[in-house]
Amino acid sequence: MNFLKKITDFANSEKAKELQEKAKKIANDPETREKIDNARKKVAEKIGGDKPSEKPASEPVPDPAPTAQAGTPQADPVPPPGGDTAA
Repeated sequence: MNFLKKITDFANSEKAKELQEKAKKIANDPETREKIDNARKKVAEKIGGDKPSEKPASEPVPDPAPTAQAGTPQADPVPPPGGDTAA
């Protein structure tokens, strides 16, 4: 059984659903939210910010890696395992 199949099977299992519900419950707990806010404030103080960002934690974090532009040379793809590079 390949790795992705195992992950997919687990993601669709009852155990995964239980863990998801548990994570949602913990994330929405007021005490947990207070701990997160306190940690955010401490980090903001250490990096020199006057106040923590008002951005909610649920927003996705932008990818800091630059994207490839048209006409930019890219690295050669990695050859398949076994050293067979003939096409």
